[in-house]
Amino acid sequence: PSPSTARYLERLHQDACDPWLLLCHHFLQYNAVLSGGQFLGRKVSERAHSEGLAAADASAADCGAAFYEFAPECQPTHARVQRYIDDLDALSISPELRDRMLQCMRDVYNLLLAMFDEGYNAAPIAGISYEASKSSADG
Repeated sequence: PSPSTARYLERLHQDACDPWLLLCHHFLQYNAVLSGGQFLGRKVSERAHSEGLAAADASAADCGAAFYEFAPECQPTHARVQRYIDDLDALSISPELRDRMLQCMRDVYNLLLAMFDEGYNAAPIAGISYEASKSSADG
């Protein structure tokens, strides 16, 4: 794995011994995919098609974005994210544990950002801002 991925995996391995810290990893990964995944999947698929990277078979063309598709019973994803947050809020967590979990989430989030940066630096491409891409998706 890349250096940033190796750092993340090392942290994940350490935190896996503590179910509360492992929950922090799950929370960030799962909710990131649900919150932005469908938008991101659509953008990945559109980009593949526009750059001629898509296969002649439309189903094969979208395989790379299939990770971001959710079954009808998982729709709408924002409701699923909210249920997850509500269920997490209902857990009995001491202030000390809460502080440990928040620090873990901050650390993990920074490790994830480092992996994104590393990926971008490996293959930088010009793009558009999130706001611009969001408004183009809405229009």
